[in-house]
Amino acid sequence: MKIAELNPSDYGLQDNKAKQIQDQFQPMLDKMVKLEKTFNEILEEEINGDTCVRAKFLRTEYRKVRKGTEAIHKEQKQFYLQAGRYVDGWKNAQLFAGQGKEEKLKEIEQHFENLEKKRIVELQESRSLELNKFLTPEAIIPDTLGEMHEDVWKNYLAGSKENFRLRIEAEAQAKAERIAKEKAEAEARAKEQARQKEIEEENAKLKKEAEEKEKERIKLQAIADKKLEEAQRATEIAEAKARAIKSAQYKKEALEAETKAKAEEAEAKKGDSAKVIDLISDIRGIKGKYQFKSKGNKSMAEDVDGLLEKIAKHIENK
Repeated sequence: MKIAELNPSDYGLQDNKAKQIQDQFQPMLDKMVKLEKTFNEILEEEINGDTCVRAKFLRTEYRKVRKGTEAIHKEQKQFYLQAGRYVDGWKNAQLFAGQGKEEKLKEIEQHFENLEKKRIVELQESRSLELNKFLTPEAIIPDTLGEMHEDVWKNYLAGSKENFRLRIEAEAQAKAERIAKEKAEAEARAKEQARQKEIEEENAKLKKEAEEKEKERIKLQAIADKKLEEAQRATEIAEAKARAIKSAQYKKEALEAETKAKAEEAEAKKGDSAKVIDLISDIRGIKGKYQFKSKGNKSMAEDVDGLLEKIAKHIENK
């Protein structure tokens, strides 16, 4: 019965190298084979005092094998660790001796190739700077510019310049259209604001005129009311005066009628002598009553006055 089965190829070891290591652990493996038989017997026995003693002894043996294996492992690992360091020392000695030589030889070997790479890098940088003048900030610059043939590069650059020109023209056109649109919108807003202002001013004017007309209407209404009131009062006064006048007229007419009646009565009671005296007085009362401006009329009036006086004297002489 084998305790372990290890394949040297799984660890990258040759069989002869693996056997050297296995030979160091083989005595412990052989003891494990012997102990395995006793271990199986104890597992099948009924547990009693003797079984317990045998189990303790067997455990001690297993412990010895384990400790022995650990000692071999430590010794072998230390050996191979030192061997590894020794191998590393040879490697480092070779590296130290050949340090930089391969790089130097490779540099000489690839001299012209490196010059070409340098030329391509420098050309990539210079062409990138030139091309970047005509690209947008978000554009990606190809990393093959340095490898382009000169004719291809010139055509590529010319196309980029043309695209740049077209883009600038488009941006300028868009800017001009935007400015024109903003200007038109501003003018429209200004016109609308002016129109609104005119409407507000017109409304304010109409409101003010309406208020003034209302004030004037109220004023005229007050004047009309006052005049109506005054007219009513005047009418009332006129009517009162008319009534008073009418009353006075009635009184005057009554008085005149009374006076006339009394005069007629007195006249009737007069004699002819008294009536002759009244006639002479009335005739002389006409003299000088009428005044004229023209010389002829004045002369006529004087003649009339003379005739009247002659009539009055004629009556007196009778």
